[in-house]
Amino acid sequence: MNALQIALAEVARCHELIVPISRSHADPSLAAQRPGSVRRYPDGAASLHMGPGRWLLVGRAVEWESATVTAAEACGGWLIEVSAKWRRLSVTGTKAQLHLSRLLNVAQVLHERLCAPVAVLDCPALLARCQDGFELWVARSWAPWLHEALIAIDRHPEQAHNH
Repeated sequence: MNALQIALAEVARCHELIVPISRSHADPSLAAQRPGSVRRYPDGAASLHMGPGRWLLVGRAVEWESATVTAAEACGGWLIEVSAKWRRLSVTGTKAQLHLSRLLNVAQVLHERLCAPVAVLDCPALLARCQDGFELWVARSWAPWLHEALIAIDRHPEQAHNH
C-alpha cells in the first residue's frame, strides 16, 4: 500500500434522503439509526447517515436501502437525485490520517462515528472512514480546488496550518 494517495472521482449515482426531524422518530427503523453510521455494500454502494434525518446514498444504495427509503417517504421524507452535486475525494494509504490531521482533528470528529460533516480549508464536506483511509464527499464546485490543496499540503506540510 502506498503511504498516501489522494484521488478525485466522479460519482455515477448519488441520492440524498431527507426526513423532517420531527417525523423521523415516527418509524422505529429510522429512529434506531444513528447519525454518523455508514453501511457499505458488496457492489461499492454506500449509505452515509450525515446527520439527523439526512442520508447520502451512493451507487445502488437506494436499492439496498429500499426499506429505509420507503419508511422515510412514509414519514414525509424526500429522495432527491444529486449525482451532479457530489464528488468523492479519497485520501488513502498508511499516512492518510496523519495527512488529514494536519487540517482537522480526525480522531475527535469521528469519535464513535464512521462519518461526520466537517469543514476542510473552509470547504464543507462529509468525512467518512473507508477500508484504506478516508473519503471526503465534497460539493462539485469545491472538489478540484480541495483536491489540489490536499496535494499541495502533502508536498509542503509546514504550510497546512497557514490555510
